[in-house]
Amino acid sequence: VTSIVSGFSITPGNISSAWIFLYWLSPIHYALEGIIVTQFHGAEQIVKDFFPPMTVGRLMSSHDPDSHFDGDFNWSHRFQNIIILFIFCTVFRIATLYGLTFINYTSR
Repeated sequence: VTSIVSGFSITPGNISSAWIFLYWLSPIHYALEGIIVTQFHGAEQIVKDFFPPMTVGRLMSSHDPDSHFDGDFNWSHRFQNIIILFIFCTVFRIATLYGLTFINYTSR
C-alpha cells in the first residue's frame, strides 16, 4: 500500500485526503523524493513533449505546480529525507531486535 501512495504511481495532488496520511508515513516516499531531486536538480535537457517545452529538472523536481510531482518534491527536502529515513531504519531495527530477543516461538 505504501508503494502505491509514495508519490510515483499517484501524484501527491491526486491522492485522496482520506489516504494522504499514508503518503507522509511511507518510507518509500522519502527515498523516492531523495533519488528524484538529487538526480534531476539542475538538469537542463529540454523535454519537447510538453507544451511549453520545459527542462527535465523543472519537470521532475521543481517547486512549480506544473512538475510531475505537483511541486511536492523539492531540492530543499534532501537532508530532511535522509534524517527521516534514518529514523525509519532505526525504529524498524529496534523493533526487530525486540522481537528477536523477547518473543519466543519455541515455548509451548
